[in-house]
Amino acid sequence: MINKLISKVEIIFQNSPLAKNTFYAFIERFFDAFVGFLSIILISNQLGAEGIGVYSFIFSFSSIFFLFSELGLNNYIIKNFANNKLDFEFLSMILKIRIFSFFIIFIVFFVIVFLLFKEFLLYFIIISLFHLFRDFRNFFNSINKSQNEGSLLLLGNFSERLLYITLILVLFYFNKLSLYNLFFISFLTVFLQFLFFYFKYDLKINLFKGMIFKKIKEIIYSGLPFLFFSISIFLLHYLDQIVLFFFEGAEVLGWYSVGYKLIKVFTMFPVIILSFGFTSFLKNKNLNFRKDIFDFLCKILVIIGFS
Repeated sequence: MINKLISKVEIIFQNSPLAKNTFYAFIERFFDAFVGFLSIILISNQLGAEGIGVYSFIFSFSSIFFLFSELGLNNYIIKNFANNKLDFEFLSMILKIRIFSFFIIFIVFFVIVFLLFKEFLLYFIIISLFHLFRDFRNFFNSINKSQNEGSLLLLGNFSERLLYITLILVLFYFNKLSLYNLFFISFLTVFLQFLFFYFKYDLKINLFKGMIFKKIKEIIYSGLPFLFFSISIFLLHYLDQIVLFFFEGAEVLGWYSVGYKLIKVFTMFPVIILSFGFTSFLKNKNLNFRKDIFDFLCKILVIIGFS
């Protein structure tokens, strides 16, 4: 099904790669929001508000630490290779830096969790593996974006989300949804997606070869502006959930998280409008036409936003 869609899109947008990749991004984000909405309904039905609260807290709290293991290098890859051919030796070095940074962060994270949240230790270990392979998945996604490989990005992410919601539905049907199963499914699906991209690009990783300190320092320094940007995004999306857990408890956070998922689904409507509105910009170079489209989009987005 997804391959047929990609084939048709390739034909329709063969002369406009930017419009094509915008369309791919829209499909991927819309399906991701749909899966998030459906899964939160199924999960909350069996785990209740407190279970959802614990799930949200573990995910958000762990994200604080593993945000720093990424070092802002995903966006650096896009910036560096958007107009250049892929340098696999250079990419291999970036991946090695990411591996070492992850294990340094993991040691710190494990000690803090062991001291403060020993009752959730198993969940935190599984979610750590999820973060590891999600970061690697995002590494390959950045390569795809830098090379305008929107179809490959869609195929990988769509397949991962489809497998995730399928497993959630199976567990829901057999009344086997639990925090352990949820975290394990998240890890399993993103691990399989990582393998798909890894064998696609066939990167040869030798952890202790070619690690030049001067080059490592230069790469890390180049990624810092993007890391600071990622921190600001994290503060916007996750910090409130962590604070709420500490001050109000898991049950209150659970109700809050379900509402947040619903809001995220509704915000997909502006994404739809912007995605297709953007293709309209690409099809017509007339400045007045673009201004009219821009004014129209702004009015629609304001209406939807207030609603």
